[in-house]
Amino acid sequence: MRSANSSVLQQLCGSVPKETMQSMLPVFFREVSYRQFIDVLVPLLEDVQLLPQVSAMLMSLGASAAMLVVLNRAPKGKLSIVLKAPVEVLVPAVAAMTPGSAEEVLVPVLQEPDELLAETLVPLLGLVKEPERMAMVVNQVDARVLVPILRGVKPQALADILNGLSKEDLAPEGPAGQLLQQLGSDPGLTETKVVPLMALAAPATMVRLVQGIPAEKLLKVLESLEIEGILRLLENTNADFVVRLFNGPLDSVVQTMAGSVADVLADRTIAELVKHSTNTLQAGLAKADDVLARGQQARGAEGDGYKFGDFTVGLISMAVGQESLERGRELMEQHMEKAKQHSKPIQEGWEALQKDVAEKTESIQQNLHESLGQNALKIQAGLARGREKLSTLSCSSGTAYTKGLQEEEVFDFPEPR
Repeated sequence: MRSANSSVLQQLCGSVPKETMQSMLPVFFREVSYRQFIDVLVPLLEDVQLLPQVSAMLMSLGASAAMLVVLNRAPKGKLSIVLKAPVEVLVPAVAAMTPGSAEEVLVPVLQEPDELLAETLVPLLGLVKEPERMAMVVNQVDARVLVPILRGVKPQALADILNGLSKEDLAPEGPAGQLLQQLGSDPGLTETKVVPLMALAAPATMVRLVQGIPAEKLLKVLESLEIEGILRLLENTNADFVVRLFNGPLDSVVQTMAGSVADVLADRTIAELVKHSTNTLQAGLAKADDVLARGQQARGAEGDGYKFGDFTVGLISMAVGQESLERGRELMEQHMEKAKQHSKPIQEGWEALQKDVAEKTESIQQNLHESLGQNALKIQAGLARGREKLSTLSCSSGTAYTKGLQEEEVFDFPEPR
């Protein structure tokens, strides 16, 4: 401490409550190694430009487990670079990290070259809207996944992706959280597929893929397809349509992407046509999804899968409105209740009506049979007389006669019973 700038120390002690310093310094002396104390902590305490950041970190974190891990493991000079990030972002982000993630993820990141820390990590911390998002990532990701991403993806693209995802997405059970966790079991996939995808695809498209495709399915798709084909497909097709495609059976996805898809889409004319077509197709599919959802809502069974009639009910719902459907349902229930109250007279009336209809139907059928029988006898008699006349005529050929006989058979009625 004798080598530290005394004026800066006085300012630091003036900005940090006395009780905090009294409780914190003995822990630092006891828990931080002598070498790290001299090489890492003392330079921070005597740098006047870092005074606001150091004061904020000490007041917020004190001698926490995460702070002690970083002080004991950080290489010389690295913290001086990272502490140049906005203090309002850096302090909450570090405070939300667990001691385990600080040791297993943050320390390996601090071992990266100064250029990466200054040109990627510090700008990234300034671009992320909510610092807790960074902590949520660090608490779930493997260093073998995070470090290649920091190396290969520009900070603006990374920030756009993080800002596009919700905190629910980044939670351990969310789609982004699940993806970060599962990437730890195959870090090689990060370098070969994930980093190029994040670096070259539009951030909004990346957000849509992560949100719309389960982590396990997305990783299988990435394993099975060439990155060039995926990038070309994402560039020239509707993002929501790609989500539908990748959510399908893996064999179908591979078959669709097999061959020269990337080469075909390299043609700008074809690519524009495909883009327009998939936009139109996705709009139709989304409309169909909305109709089905309305149908399920109308029958009061949202989310339990499609049932026959949902699409039709959905169309009706869109035409008349959900409020009208609800009113119709209420009126039907009221009608049914009234019907129950008057069920006996209704039943008696219905039975009398059925009996009357049956009697009249029987009478009509009997009269119809009699009439048909009489008409059939008259027609047959007429045909017999016609046959006698035809037989007396002489024709140059037998064609007309034969045709007449054939036409006669059409009117050959059976004998009436």
